[in-house]
Amino acid sequence: SEVEILADGWTVVTKDRRRSGHFENTVFVGKTKPEVVTE
Repeated sequence: SEVEILADGWTVVTKDRRRSGHFENTVFVGKTKPEVVTE
């Protein structure tokens, strides 16, 4: 779906206003390789 950022500059909604989900991971970038620290 396409998204729209609302006037508060933070809230993101789908243009068709259907339900959606969002997730993030935190990644530590070490000297040898990146490591996901949240899953």
